[in-house]
Amino acid sequence: MNSRRIAIVLSILLAAFAGYYLGLRLTLLREAFRDVGDAQRFAATAIVSVTALDRLENGDVNGAKRLLATNVASYYHANIKYDPFAVQLKLRETIEKTSERSPVLKEMLAKPSQ
Repeated sequence: MNSRRIAIVLSILLAAFAGYYLGLRLTLLREAFRDVGDAQRFAATAIVSVTALDRLENGDVNGAKRLLATNVASYYHANIKYDPFAVQLKLRETIEKTSERSPVLKEMLAKPSQ
């Protein structure tokens, strides 16, 4: 009878430890994926920035404006249906205000998303 109780207690402890261990591993894995996502977004921003800077340095102001407007419009169209965060709402307002002064951005926003 005692060996049965010991087996049950050990089984419960083993299950609790396994659940804790798996939960910890999944949390760490999720954090790692989020860090990769942040790094990819940062890299994408850097690529757009360096391309725009290169165009500006070469005197292609309209090309730089078109590149930046295209990226802003892509963000705008991607977030038009689902935009729960106040920062995104503020950014959308800023994009819309800027489009009033920027014909290139206004043109890009008018195009349907690709």
